[in-house]
Amino acid sequence: MKFLLLPVFLFLSINFTNGQDSSFSKNSIKFIAGMGFADDGPNFLSGAGTTYSVGYQRNIWKERLRYSPQISFGIYTSKGTNDVPEEYFNSINLHNNLYFDLLKYKAFSIVIAGGFFLNTNRGLKGTGGDPGRRYSEYFIEYNFGGFGGTGFRINPKIKRLAFDFMLLNINIASSGFTESGIKISLDYKLK
Repeated sequence: MKFLLLPVFLFLSINFTNGQDSSFSKNSIKFIAGMGFADDGPNFLSGAGTTYSVGYQRNIWKERLRYSPQISFGIYTSKGTNDVPEEYFNSINLHNNLYFDLLKYKAFSIVIAGGFFLNTNRGLKGTGGDPGRRYSEYFIEYNFGGFGGTGFRINPKIKRLAFDFMLLNINIASSGFTESGIKISLDYKLK
């Protein structure tokens, strides 16, 4: 699953970037891939991994404000981290996000984003790395919280694809669970 979206990005880039027809609708499909870290202080979860998202996006104000519900999947492990038990866990999020082009010049813009999410984490805490732990433990938890991010966007009007390079993304849940990282997204504009 690690490289699941790479073929999709390449296929869409090769086949649909040469269109000269600029009569696209306000709707697009959003594909996102990234890498980052997850940490849950109260439950001692910690790990690095990759995230993948897919969602819908709609321009709601002058092509500068966009609404985007998404579902994301994060795959994390504590492998390579010292002084924590072995942990393997997945994070699944349902997001409701807004993206706003704060500063815009032609096809380039600086983007800020915000929203809220519902989350579930499922995984396994192993015995390695923690001499006091005698048994592996399966866990599941549910969270809700807020999302914030910033980066830049490249959106040529006559091209079918737009790209977001979100340099800072963070989910902060009410329980103390956080996810942060870098994400690249591709918006496929619909007719």
